[in-house]
Amino acid sequence: MPASEGTKKTVRTVKRYKPPPIASPPVYSVEVACPLCGHRAIDISDLPSEPIAVGMKCPNCNNIVHFQCAKAHASS
Repeated sequence: MPASEGTKKTVRTVKRYKPPPIASPPVYSVEVACPLCGHRAIDISDLPSEPIAVGMKCPNCNNIVHFQCAKAHASS
């Protein structure tokens, strides 16, 4: 009997690590543009019922800009 007949070669499969799925980013209802440069400056998920004023530094043009928003003023 030849040596190759008595021995069987087994192949082991290795389970690879599968990372968990990445959660999708939250969906924002309103995207507010900078009044100076026109690029998106802030995203608002829920508009407040009372008017609020927001002052912030625009991430695109680096200027201080002011926003006023409320549910009554939303166009969507």
